[in-house]
Amino acid sequence: MAYNLKWVLERGMFVDPIKFGALGDVNLNTVHTDFRAVHVAGIDLGKSSDSTVITIVEVDFTKPVIVEKSQDLNSPDFVVYETTVKNWVEILGDDYEVQYHQIMDVLKNYNMHRLVIDATAVGSPIADRLSANLPYEVIPYVFGTQSKSHLYKHYDGEIKSGRFKYPASPEVKETREYRKFEKQHIDLQKGYSGQYLVVGHPDERGAHDDYPDSTALAVWGERGEGVAKPVMEDSPFKEIRQIKSPFYNARNSITARRR
Repeated sequence: MAYNLKWVLERGMFVDPIKFGALGDVNLNTVHTDFRAVHVAGIDLGKSSDSTVITIVEVDFTKPVIVEKSQDLNSPDFVVYETTVKNWVEILGDDYEVQYHQIMDVLKNYNMHRLVIDATAVGSPIADRLSANLPYEVIPYVFGTQSKSHLYKHYDGEIKSGRFKYPASPEVKETREYRKFEKQHIDLQKGYSGQYLVVGHPDERGAHDDYPDSTALAVWGERGEGVAKPVMEDSPFKEIRQIKSPFYNARNSITARRR
């Protein structure tokens, strides 16, 4: 009542539930197999009582959105792409040998372009194994204060810009995956540690952030490198030329493997 029944995001909520709900497309269902569109996957590996969650998103790499346009013809523009969640898959248990094969079984059902995986602690060996056995780029993402701040700042920007959407048909809303996805996003709390954004689940029994972490990783995977002007891509499978720029160097420092 003190706040006129309005969500006070600066007091800890990561997303506005009403605005986040508006990103759900009531005409979209989850898709369990698709070899036509181009996809990126984000995997948050379960630790302790958490679940492993795989989020598959569709990305149209033929339609880049320039969000930082350079005035210097010798400097690249920074681009991103619109993303749509196609499916969520939750894997229970802590047997990573079994999980590895389950992950491979999920990924083989899509035309995959890139995978971004939580490579923190026990995630590092699985990330290495997937990288060695998948024919596309695998980005190991090590969670830390700085790297997770970058991850969620990017995710927050995509949510607020409306470039991110997810399936929300009546059938989808009845699923356990959708309910967890929605609840965990609405429950997410944010704060700051110095200059770094800190996002996580509430400090209470039974709270989780597996779905938001997985989705944020998938959305991170749609980031384009600096693209020289004019923006031209012959096909969605053509690798974007990596230009040695401050942005590219920063990305490498965040996604570098833990030795």
